[in-house]
Amino acid sequence: MNTNPDFLILGGGPAGLSCAHYARLEGLSSVVLEASSSPGGNCRTLELNGCHYDTGAHRIHDRDAEITADIRALVGEDLLEVSAPSQIFWSGPNLHFPPRASELARVLSPLELLQAGFELARALPAKLRPPRDFAEFACQRYGRTIAAKLLLPYSQKLWGAPTQELSPRIAGERLRGIDVWALLRAQFLGERADTSKHLDGHFLYPPRGIGQIFDAMAQKLPPGCLQLEQAVTQIELNGNPDEPRIAAILTDDGTRVEVSPHTQVVSTLPLSVLVRALGKQVSPRLHSLVSDLRFRHVRLCALQVDRPQITPNASLYFPDPEDPFVRLYEPKNRSAALAPPQQTCVGLEVPCSEGDDIFSTSEDALASTIIGRLEAHGLVHSPEILDLRVTLLRHAYPVLTAGFETLVQRAESALGQLHGLHLIGRNSRYRYQHIHDVLRSARDFVTKSSTIPVSSNPQRIEGSA
Repeated sequence: MNTNPDFLILGGGPAGLSCAHYARLEGLSSVVLEASSSPGGNCRTLELNGCHYDTGAHRIHDRDAEITADIRALVGEDLLEVSAPSQIFWSGPNLHFPPRASELARVLSPLELLQAGFELARALPAKLRPPRDFAEFACQRYGRTIAAKLLLPYSQKLWGAPTQELSPRIAGERLRGIDVWALLRAQFLGERADTSKHLDGHFLYPPRGIGQIFDAMAQKLPPGCLQLEQAVTQIELNGNPDEPRIAAILTDDGTRVEVSPHTQVVSTLPLSVLVRALGKQVSPRLHSLVSDLRFRHVRLCALQVDRPQITPNASLYFPDPEDPFVRLYEPKNRSAALAPPQQTCVGLEVPCSEGDDIFSTSEDALASTIIGRLEAHGLVHSPEILDLRVTLLRHAYPVLTAGFETLVQRAESALGQLHGLHLIGRNSRYRYQHIHDVLRSARDFVTKSSTIPVSSNPQRIEGSA
């Protein structure tokens, strides 16, 4: 292990590996401490009896030409252009996501469609100000009638909190540009509500799974750079109140990594994990701030099925609260190479929180419930299931509660007092990010930090507060 690297990176997921990758390209050295036995975090590709599946319904959105070119260089072969629309599971034919006007006319009665229009008209004065929470956002955009059927139950199931407590930012880009006004105009005036190129159904994808990107990053790192099974348990500061900085990192196997003043420490750990490792060296108020920043875990159930295909979709969403899973994805619909010709594999994402019923239930009981619901929907039959595996994905989603931005800003401001500490990535910055966002922030960070003194404030280096 390099004992005096330019970067000491805590966490070997997408953000940490991307930092190490771009540091290597800049001629800078790094050491990555990763808790698990394999790199990639929640962006890995796993194998089940010859079927391959990602730890999530990952995809690459071609929104940043420079980053897309970097990914192409990493995988060493052409990215697949995938066109597989996502849908919402519904009784009768499924709905597209976002729904089309003709589909809403089938799901809702004409009276309910008109009711949605009246609801939106009454909500027009509220649109003069930003929505306070996701429930208000969904009702402004679709009307309460439609929101209550399609968006609110799904969102509460996914995030584990009432939608009145969630930030409007959980919508991300998935609902951008599509609202019920466009759908009503299409239904009653014949205008076209174009959802054909929605980002959920058109994307790029590596032929051998999303893990191909991050496996390539890990394989290209110099020997000794990537240290696996090194979970950070304690962070020691230098004790200098005038210029506090990290002096040492302790891991769960007793390893102690001394940190030189030259080394920049890059944390991709969840904010709560980072602050816990700092212990009493930081204020109780900082501990209190990060305790209010929650994460949602996912129990991913992968089923190997003796059938060529189950659905044609990139993703299939399940708003019904009776279904424990929120999304089903079929990797073979992204790349045919991910399953044998006569078999397929599906991943089902079951969100949970630490200690709740789903988190605590046994794998056998959870799998039995999932299979029972899939059979009830007519999607699979038990005799077709050849094998299954349940994997816990920790810190899969930061729970963006209303007002979370203030908590994050205050926590970052407090951590900004530690010289040479930088926060990078989805969990460390508490932001929902796509893969191209993660690579872009790592690329920009490494480029900027190579010319900025190590004592500078972390948020100023990254260029975002």
